[in-house]
Amino acid sequence: MRRALVLVGCVAILGLALFLLLRRGERPGTHVSSTTAPGAGAPVAARPAGAPDALAASVAGKVTDGAGAPLAGAVVRFAPREQRPGAAAPAIARGGADGTFRIADLPPGRWRASATAPGYVPGHIDSVELVAGREASVAFRLEAGGRMVTGTVTDRSGGPIAGALIEASPIHGILSTRDPRAAAALTDAAGKYAIPVGQGRHRLQATHPEYVGDVRVAEVGTAGAVVNFTLMPGGVIEGIVREHRTGTPVPGAQVIHVREAMAGLPFGQRMAVTAGRGTVTADGEGRFRIVGLSPGAIRLTARAKGMATREPTVVPLGVAGQLTGVEVFVGGAFAIRGTVTVAVEGGGGPAAAADVSAEREGNAAGTVADAAGKFALEGLPPGNYALSAGGPDMLEAERPVRVTVRDRDVEGVKLTVRRGATISGRVEPAAVAEVGIRHDLDVPAGGRMLRIERGASTLTAPDGTFVLGPVAPGTVVLAARAADGRRGVAEVSVPPAGATGVVIHLETRGGLSGRVVTTGGKPMAGVSVHARRVEEGQSVTMIVNGLDVGAERAPTGEGGRWEILGLAPGSYELTVHDEAGDAFLPAGGAAPPQVSLGENERKDGIELTVEVNDGVIRGTVLAPDGKPLGDAWVTASASMELPQPRPGGGARVMTATIVTSDDASIGAGPAPVLTDASGRFEISGLRRGKYRLQGEGLSGAARGLLDGVPTGSDVTLPLSSLARLEGRVTADGKPVDEFTVELSGAVGRTETYQGAGGAFVMQRVDPGHYTVRATAPEGSGQVDVDVTTAPATQVAIALSSFGKVVGRVVGADGAPLAGAPVIAGVVGEGGSVRVAIEGQPPTTGDDGSFAVDVGRGKHMLIVVGKAGPVVRKPIDVVSGQVLDVGTLKAEPPAPPRQPAPQKLRQAARL
Repeated sequence: MRRALVLVGCVAILGLALFLLLRRGERPGTHVSSTTAPGAGAPVAARPAGAPDALAASVAGKVTDGAGAPLAGAVVRFAPREQRPGAAAPAIARGGADGTFRIADLPPGRWRASATAPGYVPGHIDSVELVAGREASVAFRLEAGGRMVTGTVTDRSGGPIAGALIEASPIHGILSTRDPRAAAALTDAAGKYAIPVGQGRHRLQATHPEYVGDVRVAEVGTAGAVVNFTLMPGGVIEGIVREHRTGTPVPGAQVIHVREAMAGLPFGQRMAVTAGRGTVTADGEGRFRIVGLSPGAIRLTARAKGMATREPTVVPLGVAGQLTGVEVFVGGAFAIRGTVTVAVEGGGGPAAAADVSAEREGNAAGTVADAAGKFALEGLPPGNYALSAGGPDMLEAERPVRVTVRDRDVEGVKLTVRRGATISGRVEPAAVAEVGIRHDLDVPAGGRMLRIERGASTLTAPDGTFVLGPVAPGTVVLAARAADGRRGVAEVSVPPAGATGVVIHLETRGGLSGRVVTTGGKPMAGVSVHARRVEEGQSVTMIVNGLDVGAERAPTGEGGRWEILGLAPGSYELTVHDEAGDAFLPAGGAAPPQVSLGENERKDGIELTVEVNDGVIRGTVLAPDGKPLGDAWVTASASMELPQPRPGGGARVMTATIVTSDDASIGAGPAPVLTDASGRFEISGLRRGKYRLQGEGLSGAARGLLDGVPTGSDVTLPLSSLARLEGRVTADGKPVDEFTVELSGAVGRTETYQGAGGAFVMQRVDPGHYTVRATAPEGSGQVDVDVTTAPATQVAIALSSFGKVVGRVVGADGAPLAGAPVIAGVVGEGGSVRVAIEGQPPTTGDDGSFAVDVGRGKHMLIVVGKAGPVVRKPIDVVSGQVLDVGTLKAEPPAPPRQPAPQKLRQAARL
């Protein structure tokens, strides 16, 4: 389960937005890794956070080479196959001299496993079923090969960190943060590691219980890659979970921790988001310990059977801070119970072991159905939840089941899944390649939206074989792309029983090659070259976790050499990018070069000359009292500006940046730096240009922002104390029991409140002018207010009842359009439309009908089809009114006013 932060900017010709239906979830608990140095004789293992003491499972096995000889010291990694809320963290073991290993105290369920040893291709087992009270047996047979990624892990003083866990996983597909099959290694006494991976783009994460984890992205070529990490000491929070009325400890409660962070939006706006989300489990006395925390404001909530937190505990944490005696309170909460069944066309019957999730802003819960398909989601506060179910061989229903929890448990909820099919086969000639269902994503014009559908993709084994699923039966087009750029497609008819023996032939097609050098003529290894196909008039860039998903790419190796194969005829724009996905400037500030390619044509000797990223920004951070502030964090991100027309015509129409929540460090620009005792900081390695600086200090109690700071500057960054906003929400003069408050202004922020008697408190609000909007089942209302650093700013919001918009949507043939999301965007000044989506939007029923609650005022009613919005109807809603818009006919996307923008042909995977 993943969330995504979608930042859409640089809109010039098209009014384009992204509409992503994403499942929300939590990151697993903190890693607890082995600290035994490599070479130790006895197997060692790490117990994952949250593993139960009783009814646990265990696993044992052996790692051998291709000839069957034991591999001493191999690192074995076990991770839950489904990353549902509250899932355990990966468990790590090092094999002994005889290649054997054992891991105990694992929660029962489905797990993925991998084994890694230097000089060998990592081995993977996609699914291992662990049963309570039993020990599973597994075996890994590793073949020689792989490209080596090496490096060191040190602390900020330069000292080595032994026993740090390095996990490497390939990145592929749109919105696919990484392949779940991760290789693992542990650092030795000198902080060094070596981990074999395949060619291509990889995400590497370094973690250690005593430090804040870090993430890097590497393009791995034939020469491998070198990736070093510098970790900051992590903070620690220890405390206890108590029942709020009696103060009684709550054993076994799940404690969820998140850190508040600020995300920069286009054109100077900011939004409060959560980062570093994790879960730990309290012991038998209700006590918990969270390690490896970044500094800032940490928000703690907890849940247990029949109990959940209503108001979070927020604690400030300094750099490597140690907090003890923290109390987290839980009160009465409720459960949602029901059954999951397989649709009749999928064979019917209970969906045993289905993963079930209940999602709601600020709260998420997950569980696994039993053998009879029954499930129980415990510890849910009152609110509206979207329930969905799935599994390794199951397809989710197109629409989630919506459940409202008020003052009692909800019983008898019925969820239905479809049995998915699998496709197995191979690519020829044999190679490691990404194989996925191809979706042709047209970027629509005229202010329409791009919708990315869920899909499936996987990587082949070294021998070229693959198994892909679950997929819906029917005709699909499979696309394969090898690490060297060769590609192929195959149309496959998939029956319910699945398809086997599929062969995808990889073709070299056209290609470009050359080298990358600096303006001084020095070859640049370890960067990547992107080739984006350009169509005259318009171009769209979509960046996902630092990866331009519409471009072909290849890493540079020794001598700065690069090669991109598998290109169709056309004109390509060539750019050079660093590990975070940021582009280097072409020499002399010129436009990126463009190269034309004919059918099956190969062009070599293309030299790309770029300016070195040697820009520096220095400065001093000032506390709210005007004095220099030490131990403050400063982050630099490139300022977003409107695009300029390109020489010779054409324009960069839109740049969209998407960062999935559990990988916010990917593509986020330079790492934050810490001020010294005199408040000074220096951020180096910047591309020439302007940056936005964000500062945070005093354990998250003060923030500041400077925009448009050019490289070479020495600036003063003043921080302001954060404020407190208090308010009361009423409807017909009576306090509202449950409501959501949204701030729009200096910073965007949204929080939900229950059982507060209409009162709300927002801590840590940046001073400035805001529109405060409250929404509840009773209606909506808003006020404008200037928030200051006075003890508290007070507001009162009286709600006006919603209007209801009803209607029906049919296609061009008159048939009902079922399952289409329906959105009401607020029409603002100048006709702009603001769309805010929390969770899953309402959808049309099987007969095409819909009913949407809408606040009073002017709105744009939008119905979204598979290729974007198919209905756009202006409406003016009056409080309490039922507005019947009748039957709306879905219209195909309007033809573009200019030559059609480029299609993004990519296997989409959420």
